[in-house]
Amino acid sequence: MMMWPLYNSYSQKEETKKEKPLSNLNLEPQEMQTKSCSNNYISTSLKTFPKTQDLDLQTKLPLSVTIQPFAERKKEMKNNQDIPVINYGKENFVRCECGGYMNPFVQPNFMSFHYTCPLCGTTSNFPEWWINSNSQSGYQGNNMELNKRVEFSDSVIEFQANSKYQNRQTSDPIYFFLIEISEYTINNNLVALMCKSIKKWIKSKLIDKEASNSQSIKVGIICFHSVVDAILIKKKSKRPEIITLGDLTDYFVPCPTKSCIVKIKTHYKSIYSALQLIPEIYKKKINHQPIKQSKDQQSTSESCLSFALQISFGFLNSVGGKLICLIANRPNLSKGMLRNRENQELVGSKEESTLLNPEKDSIHGQFWKQIAKKFSKYYISVSLFLFPFQYLDIATLAQLTHYTAGELFVYDNLSLQTAHKLRSFQRQLTQLLNREDCWEAIIRTRISSGFSIKQYFTDCLISNDDLLYVPNISPDYSLNIQLQIHSKEIISNYLFIQTVVVYTNQESKRRVRVLSKCIPTTEVIGQILQSIDIQILMNYYVKQSIEEGLKEPLLLIRNNMIHQLKTIFSLWNQTQNEKQYSLNYQNSVKTKSPLPGSLSLYPYFINSFIKNILFTGDKQIKIDTRSNYFYRLRSKPLNEILLILCPLFYRIDNFKWSTKKKEEEIPERLPLTANNLSDDGVFVLTNGVEILFFIGSNAPSSFLSQLFSEINVFQIEQSKLSLLKLNNTINRSIRFFLKMLKKKSSQNIITIIRQGDKNQNKVFDFLIEDQTQFYPSYQQFFEKIIN
Repeated sequence: MMMWPLYNSYSQKEETKKEKPLSNLNLEPQEMQTKSCSNNYISTSLKTFPKTQDLDLQTKLPLSVTIQPFAERKKEMKNNQDIPVINYGKENFVRCECGGYMNPFVQPNFMSFHYTCPLCGTTSNFPEWWINSNSQSGYQGNNMELNKRVEFSDSVIEFQANSKYQNRQTSDPIYFFLIEISEYTINNNLVALMCKSIKKWIKSKLIDKEASNSQSIKVGIICFHSVVDAILIKKKSKRPEIITLGDLTDYFVPCPTKSCIVKIKTHYKSIYSALQLIPEIYKKKINHQPIKQSKDQQSTSESCLSFALQISFGFLNSVGGKLICLIANRPNLSKGMLRNRENQELVGSKEESTLLNPEKDSIHGQFWKQIAKKFSKYYISVSLFLFPFQYLDIATLAQLTHYTAGELFVYDNLSLQTAHKLRSFQRQLTQLLNREDCWEAIIRTRISSGFSIKQYFTDCLISNDDLLYVPNISPDYSLNIQLQIHSKEIISNYLFIQTVVVYTNQESKRRVRVLSKCIPTTEVIGQILQSIDIQILMNYYVKQSIEEGLKEPLLLIRNNMIHQLKTIFSLWNQTQNEKQYSLNYQNSVKTKSPLPGSLSLYPYFINSFIKNILFTGDKQIKIDTRSNYFYRLRSKPLNEILLILCPLFYRIDNFKWSTKKKEEEIPERLPLTANNLSDDGVFVLTNGVEILFFIGSNAPSSFLSQLFSEINVFQIEQSKLSLLKLNNTINRSIRFFLKMLKKKSSQNIITIIRQGDKNQNKVFDFLIEDQTQFYPSYQQFFEKIIN
């Protein structure tokens, strides 16, 4: 059985922590910029950091770092621009005593063969074998040309991991499916769609023989309702064997792992047969399943999800892998059963945080955190596809995705726009399966002397020695780090950041990726304020406020953000009160702001922040809806956070659509105000979670007929509203445009709203420049702040 941590040697060097001396290498700002890795990998809220603790306390600005270790993976693969991979063979990696790896900011002396580390300022000797090594390290030439090695020229490099970075063989990619069998999942075709999507994915993997891992993929299936059914897939069998576990108090693994988890290459016919039969078998059984009525009179099936997770863990704990779950009912059997905690009266109150937090008050509530950490320790990621038709307690279930760095997808109100949501489910499941992920990752970030890491914001399990255990890491995976200045002395003229990721790639090879970045420091407060990157800053504020929202009232968080804005105004006025800068956000607001550069957008973002569904005081928001936003954004990349804060808004009926599909040929982005809505238009608004398709009551019928055929769109039942795939220029162009918007986020569900529909206010909720019942317009907000 695999032990945790899986790769013990990675942390051995860091067991003894000692205070590092303040380093002060001779690095010029231009040199820092050109040698640093791209902002796509590592970006900071300040382009220039404070040099002293007093200055840091004076500005009160968060020292935030956003890290996306595999941000450009798709681009690298597409352009065949591989990151340099260095092979040291059986030799130890060349590292400083502080744990730092070689990088472009190391200052080598090739005459005496020693170097100075930018992390701690320590001078060390190069090992003799490294000086004499050859092209395995990407270097050719004599000793005087050591500076040509890629370690000194590239800020993003990888090493082939030797045996010291693993204590077992890497596993094949494993996808394990946990499928809820209930009246809801069967009658809404969710089980059938999931099986169909898995079957289609396996077929594509077998056809694509060039894919790095297509021949080694393994799959397993468990179905659950009031009992657990383990699906055994035998090589030459036309029907799967089902082992039923009915005693929910007696936990055991009913068969060897290899009997339930099989290779798609050798068992694809039997897998196809099982996926074809599962919906049919359970559809016949579903009428005999016990049904009980919930408080709101909706039928609720019995669910032993917690027991099914324990069985799944039994199969996966020796091999790791990706666990993908389909869930519609709140678990109500066995250990881990969840009570209905929904209380709409607490929404917007001081006690709302108790609902946003997972259930903690009972053994059943504690189960979810315990098993989530257990999954993470054995490198099993858990992704959830949730279809709540009533309160599901997403806050508690999301512990599974939070600690294992899995994905959270929520499709509520399936009765509305059923076709679009089912298509979204299929598309997102397929994307999750096809995604070029990395496995069994460990992440560590080191900071140069004088700075230290105060807090992490992401999805993973964090050990006591600041190692981040990420069972499954995607190109979109992001983590935020808050730094602090702990030294009272004057810090050096730079901040050095190095992030190291030990992981298994798609070819089941162990790699060590090293990212390095250098940021200048200053003692001038005006330079710090001018260097603020407002997008990175807001990314931090959202992640940090989500954590605070689990402890503090949302009202306090909103007030703190407004206070922070006023503090920045005051500081800037003190430093350069005679200057005025123009604020013009997307041509929507034209006024004067005393703030410089991108910081001039600060008031706009804060206005958006306090009105956002994440933090607004609106009492009509369902607690599961807020929980969905809270728990799915913790490790999302910058572009998705910005979409949540400032949605994209377009009018599409009066745009001249081209026959050529070009990404740059799209409608003009509109300011987020109802003044731009009209009853004679068709509009699209996307916030990264939904794409809202708004149809005015007098929208041109000639345009609508290109999308919905000749049918009067206002006479269609709302649940059946769906964009049709028709053979005309407008239809093809609109579908291409929507496809582009979907790519901007991991979850973008299309919702069609007609003027006059009950849910039309959903569009107005995201028009953040307007006055609402509780909040002023942006113009009013700005004037109040500036005065």
